Order: sequence, then C-alpha cells, then structure tokens
Amino acid sequence: MKQSNERIVTIADGDDYKRQTKNGSSAIRLKQQTRDELDRVLTKVNTKELGKKLHPDDVIGYALKLVKDEHIPRIRDLSLSNEDRLEIIFRQHQRKKRSLTKDDFVGMLLDGKLNPGDLKM
Repeated sequence: MKQSNERIVTIADGDDYKRQTKNGSSAIRLKQQTRDELDRVLTKVNTKELGKKLHPDDVIGYALKLVKDEHIPRIRDLSLSNEDRLEIIFRQHQRKKRSLTKDDFVGMLLDGKLNPGDLKM
C-alpha cells in the first residue's frame, strides 16, 4: 500500500472550511455519472505516445475556461425545483397584474387559461 506524504489541513476561507492538502489541492464531491464522464475523457486524452499524464484537474480547469457569462443563467437553472420555477413564473405574472394571488394563478394554470408562451422563465 502506497503511503502519501501529503498532510491534510483545514483552512478557513470566509465562512467556509475546506480540507486542503499541503500541496494546495482539495477534494470535491462528484456524482457518479460525472465521475464516469470525467474518467472517460481522461482515458481519451491520455491515449497518446508522448507527454505527461493528464489529471482530472487538467480536464476540469480546461472545461471551466469554456464557461462563458451567457452559460451562467442556464447553469443556475439546474438548481431550480419545479416549485421554484412555478414561483418565478407566478412572480412574472404578478408584475403584470398586481392583484393576482397565488391561488388565482394556480387556478388559471389548471383551467388552461395561460398559454404555453406565457409560462416561459
């Protein structure tokens, strides 16, 4: 069994505490599907005759540089539940019609009185 000479320390970064190794790396949690995709990409990029082995940090760092400002809203939308999306659409309609209650809005949805085009976030 190979032993690591890296020592793990806890550092304070504002209100967040991170576990960080002496060399400046830290652990992150990934969904299994994400890890599988990362492993697939790493296998492809490391299939070469020359050059050093690339690591997950290399692929993730490169991918993060590809994220543009126009991608941020779409990435944020990934965190929204259906209830959150409903609340956003309700607030949009409420701006147009101040007297609209949540109950009235839900009733309009159930009665089919809102067009699909009206339900865009």
